[in-house]
Amino acid sequence: MTLQRFHPIGIPGQPWGPAEKAQWLAMQRRRRSHADEVVAPVRALADAWDVLEYGMLDYAGERYPLLALRSRGWDATATVPA
Repeated sequence: MTLQRFHPIGIPGQPWGPAEKAQWLAMQRRRRSHADEVVAPVRALADAWDVLEYGMLDYAGERYPLLALRSRGWDATATVPA
């Protein structure tokens, strides 16, 4: 059985090396906006929720905040009954 090529990068059945990864990355284009589709809607919930930035993702020379929502009045010391 021969593997048929369905992707323009690499050789079927062989893992990509650095050259193939670089070629794939060069073919990519931005499809969505993290600021518009994630950050803005999450920050819009700040009236009812605490918005926490718990990290930052660095990718391709840009930085993307990692956000979490926490209900107001959150008690980190509370325990869950058994």
